[in-house]
Amino acid sequence: MSSSVNWFTFNLHVLNRCLDIIPRRSKRIKMLYIEYVSSANAESGRMIKYRFTNALWYKVGTLKTVATRIPVSETENSEIEITVQGFFRKSIYTVELKHDYVQVLRVA
Repeated sequence: MSSSVNWFTFNLHVLNRCLDIIPRRSKRIKMLYIEYVSSANAESGRMIKYRFTNALWYKVGTLKTVATRIPVSETENSEIEITVQGFFRKSIYTVELKHDYVQVLRVA
């Protein structure tokens, strides 16, 4: 039951975002910011906080989400690929995790 509820709420969020984006003149995906933040949970350590204009959902690895924060492990110099799905558009950001900051390596 919970997977069907998660599927329903995910699609409801995406539909609401579609209805917000449709009347906009520019539907281009644009990164506003991406940064490290300290996590409220002691076991997860750090989180990546990001924000994009005209984004419907995000895909980080195999996880599809509408959340704007994802927990990351403490491994330094690792790369994460964030796929941002917009209204008939898609952008792929390759992000390198440094000790104190996040660096965007490539945008496809």
